[in-house]
Amino acid sequence: MQKLRMNPYCLACLVSKQLKVPEGADEPARLEYIRSMLRLAADAPDELTAPEVNSMLDKLRADTFGVSEDYTERKSRFNQLMLSLEPELAAAVTAAPDRLRRAVGFAIAANYIDFHAQDNVTDSALRRLLFGDVNVDATAYQYLLSELRRAARLVYITDNCGEIVADKLLLSQIRALLPKLDVTIIVRGGDAAGDATLPDAREVGLDNLAPVISNGVRVAGTPLRLISQEARAALDAADLIISKGQGNFETLCGSGLNIVYLFLCKCEMFASRFNVPRCTGMLLAERLN
Repeated sequence: MQKLRMNPYCLACLVSKQLKVPEGADEPARLEYIRSMLRLAADAPDELTAPEVNSMLDKLRADTFGVSEDYTERKSRFNQLMLSLEPELAAAVTAAPDRLRRAVGFAIAANYIDFHAQDNVTDSALRRLLFGDVNVDATAYQYLLSELRRAARLVYITDNCGEIVADKLLLSQIRALLPKLDVTIIVRGGDAAGDATLPDAREVGLDNLAPVISNGVRVAGTPLRLISQEARAALDAADLIISKGQGNFETLCGSGLNIVYLFLCKCEMFASRFNVPRCTGMLLAERLN
């Protein structure tokens, strides 16, 4: 699979999202910030991915205004919302003829919870996607199943808050199918919009299923050149990696690792790349594409 590098669509999107500055900032400070932000975006090396550049822009914003947007309350609300839906989701999985496939569908649909890529995340849209018809590619699903059965070590890379409840459900099905499989879960190393961190994993009980480690970076993805030695060692030792979300796809595709990607196409660039409508579910394998 070809590495996904910075492109005009992502750069324009990143810049537009950074133009909104904290209320109360005076006009000279706003002007200087916008100038600095544009210079930083323009000078970012082409080999960097959108999540890496966005992290640089977020840092500039925080350094300039002395504050970062706090997503703590919003993240917890979606964690609790998904926990309230967990019994209903679990019942649907239990009733399905292929429980693992149904859990994969829920894990893909729950990727909708994204405060960066989505302009307005709503409870009603989330329910509609969860209990709608989620695309699960048959070829990629069979690859996932066969690789799970031959694997001794699985690494599961999470993405967003709330979504990790659906990840927990999928991992529970994997555990039921393969109780001897060694599993490690990776979360973000710091706040990156609504991405899941160690406190989120504990809030939803994800840590009861398998060891949860931080990737060591505050980036909405998993850039291999930046993550912690612990996270990199886990990825290198894995027989199979399940990667959730667009940001992880952007930073990992083309790595050559044995990765299966689960995400929704939530922006025009992804919809165009895969020639599908927005919010289409994707199940892709690094070594099949």
